[in-house]
Amino acid sequence: VPQNVPAPPPPSCHPTNGVLSNMIQSPATTAAPSLQQPSSYTPSAISFLNKSSHPIACSFHILFKGLGFLIYMMGSKFMEDIMVTVICILLLAADFWVVKNI
Repeated sequence: VPQNVPAPPPPSCHPTNGVLSNMIQSPATTAAPSLQQPSSYTPSAISFLNKSSHPIACSFHILFKGLGFLIYMMGSKFMEDIMVTVICILLLAADFWVVKNI
């Protein structure tokens, strides 16, 4: 029974994302190492957040995790241990709420 199913495209036609396409090299370029200087790419927090699909949620995720860790490490110098525990739990609960709602 003949079926009208189109043939899949050749493997070279599959789209790749920007990260993978930079990592994949053709066999001709892997034979000799390149002596070119790296591009002027400088990773920064702002460019990282601009590339994110949810930059505000990513910012709050980093903020809540960072504050939770900072209070856990330094909080015993400024307040009682039970307050450190309560504040850390509240900050990590807020982080979970932000991340689960993405």
